[in-house]
Formats: sequence, C-alpha cells, structure tokens
Amino acid sequence: MRDLFDKSDLYTWTEYTMQIVGSQEKNDFGDLLLYLLYSPNEQKLYVTVAKAYNLRPMDITGASDPYVKVEQVYRGKRVKLRKSSCKRANLNPVYHETLEYDLPLNQVAETNILVQVMDWDRL
Repeated sequence: MRDLFDKSDLYTWTEYTMQIVGSQEKNDFGDLLLYLLYSPNEQKLYVTVAKAYNLRPMDITGASDPYVKVEQVYRGKRVKLRKSSCKRANLNPVYHETLEYDLPLNQVAETNILVQVMDWDRL
C-alpha cells in the first residue's frame, strides 16, 4: 500500500479495495475493502476496515478465523499496530471497525500503512 496516499486526497473518505497477496505462489487469498480519511485538524488517520470476501479457507473445517492487522510505519519503523476483532469461522467477514492513528501532517508523505489479513489460530 505504498502508493495509497497517491490514490486518496485524504480529506474525504476514500474507498479502496485491494487483493490480498500472500507470501506463497498462489494469489487467490481474497479481497479486502478499506476506507481512509485523514483529518488535518486532528492530525489523525482513520482506517476503516469494512469487510473481506472470498478469503481462502485456513482451517481443517474449511473456514477461517480472520482478523486484520493495520500497522503505521514511518521511515521504515513501526509506529503503531492496531487489530480488528476476529470473526470466527467466516470467509466473508464484515468488520465496519475504524482504527485511529496519530499522524502529523509533516509525516504523511513518509508514512506507509501495512495491512495484513491473519488467521487467528495460525502463526
């Protein structure tokens, strides 16, 4: 998501759907819908994790227990990590959870957001 700030003016809610890419060769991990908003007055970035769909089954039961990790990275260093709730046995979870990050205006250009969809009972 390095170019995410280029896709958004950050002053209005921006909808962004991205494919989930894994470290394995297969690319069918599903999709994730996020909304972003930056408030210059509050100097905060709001990331709303809306939903994921078509997730790959990770459990022996054919389901998954997904949650979303959203990490704020400034100049290559982790600043803040937030997590969504875990949705048990769900391949199409709906979250509608907003995660809040302090982000001074002068750091916006050098800040990246790392988003990971994780399975609760996996490492």
